[in-house]
Amino acid sequence: MKKISIISFTDRGGELNRSISGRLRELPEKYDIEMSFSPAGDLFKWTEKAFKGDAVIFIGAAGIAVRAIAPFIRAKDKDPAVIVMDEKGKHVIPVLSGHIGGANRLSEIIASLTGGEAVITTATDINGVFAVDSFAVEKGYTIENKERIKDVSSALLDSKEVGISVSPYLTDIFPKTLKLTKKCLVLGTGCRKNTEYEVYKAFILDFLREKNLSLSALSDLATIDIKRDEEAIVRFADEYGLKLSLYSAGELKELPDSFGFSVSEFVENETGVSNVCERSAVKRATELSLSHRVSLLEKKHAGKGITAAVAVYDPERPKKPGKHISVVGIGPGNSGCLTEDARDALENADTVIGYRVYVELAESIADLSGKEVIPSEMREERERCERARDLAEKGKRVAMVCSGDSGIYGMAGLLLEVCKGHEDIDTEIIPGITAALGGAAILGAPLTNDFAVISLSDHLTPMDTILKRVKYAAEGDMTMVLYNPKSRMRPDNLSRACELIKESVKGDPVCGYVKNIGREGQVSKVFTLGEMPFQEIDMFTTVFIGNSDTEIISGKMVTKRGYGL
Repeated sequence: MKKISIISFTDRGGELNRSISGRLRELPEKYDIEMSFSPAGDLFKWTEKAFKGDAVIFIGAAGIAVRAIAPFIRAKDKDPAVIVMDEKGKHVIPVLSGHIGGANRLSEIIASLTGGEAVITTATDINGVFAVDSFAVEKGYTIENKERIKDVSSALLDSKEVGISVSPYLTDIFPKTLKLTKKCLVLGTGCRKNTEYEVYKAFILDFLREKNLSLSALSDLATIDIKRDEEAIVRFADEYGLKLSLYSAGELKELPDSFGFSVSEFVENETGVSNVCERSAVKRATELSLSHRVSLLEKKHAGKGITAAVAVYDPERPKKPGKHISVVGIGPGNSGCLTEDARDALENADTVIGYRVYVELAESIADLSGKEVIPSEMREERERCERARDLAEKGKRVAMVCSGDSGIYGMAGLLLEVCKGHEDIDTEIIPGITAALGGAAILGAPLTNDFAVISLSDHLTPMDTILKRVKYAAEGDMTMVLYNPKSRMRPDNLSRACELIKESVKGDPVCGYVKNIGREGQVSKVFTLGEMPFQEIDMFTTVFIGNSDTEIISGKMVTKRGYGL
């Protein structure tokens, strides 16, 4: 929550102070507002205190504001946003930290509340040119070489090329490169007991410098719990604002060896685990992001009784907290069609639940080791969703897997129904490649115009309703994709649908089917409606019925869009 201090000096200014304070509190940004009215005390003391927050607003003369803030201005990346506005709210002027501190943006917000005008004076803004420092703040980057902001902005104003490096590495790509970093590194460390702080500090800084890594990219310092009171480690974390994470030897030993950790018998004899710095860095990184997005960037570096290693994680893909259910569409069942979001959801889960066949598919295309896997049978859908909900209520992160897409004949709708009234559970629907899309790509391009997807399963929908939908789609000359066309329990549903289609269309439309889409035993065929091979079709088959513009081109099923070629 951003802290904003607002001061006014007249009665009319006080009215505006109260008005904008109240309206700012109602905004979704959640501002913490502190109002002051003609302070009886020292204005400089008030300003000094206000400068510890995120923004300072003066309602009054610009000269008062300039003189008040002058002693406390430090640097553009450290100063809060400072704004001056007249007591009628007509002109809202950012005077300090327009980009990094967000004064320009806050001025625009306040002007929209007062009906006034934000008087922006920064050159990039008034010329509509990309502002590198605003970009950095918006994306959560730290600017390593702030002295380059002026050079890069000037070059952009002159329509020249500039270099912007977004990386934990301090690398130049142009003669004048603006270096941006985001916190994405964990420093794992260890040291001999009672190591002097200055020795430890110099070693770590030299290590980072040697590896060309930005200190600003470090988010955490991690080590074994027996070092919890080691002054050098604790003090370094405190000085550089790093979260200190401590792990037992048992916790560090639980990590898989796939990261290629170094091994030391001496370290194992001393601590109970064969490597501290590498394992603690990776341990903390996997708590912050998904493990397949974590790597050991720099292996063990040792000297002077000190060790250091660095793990890198993806800050854009943080692990989700507990009380979370992802309904995951895993696609047709091959790893190439599993989306990154689906893979992340499975990786992030403590528990994976689903229809037995779909759970087995998920296990074949994603690493579910170390997770509780709960398969269930067909027609246990409600019980499955209720169990997922109950597990999430206990703090488990649950992934419910569905074949194809989770919202197309999948469990997304039922899960949301079952979770009604449980607003503390965060539900997330992860899309996947449904059979209509996967099968269409195999057959050619049958879905290039309007189409209908209809399930012929009458387990939950009356057959009369299904046939009515088929009839209307046929009369509308829509390509159709028929799911669940045939099974032992419903051997005649497809033939009934085809007879109805024949009555509603002219000619003999091109059709096709794909069996076991994207899986072992995949089979596809193109034919006409009159040649429908009913005996070859089962519940693992998806049937495509073309419209009047569907043709066979080079053996492929193609619905023409109407380009007139």
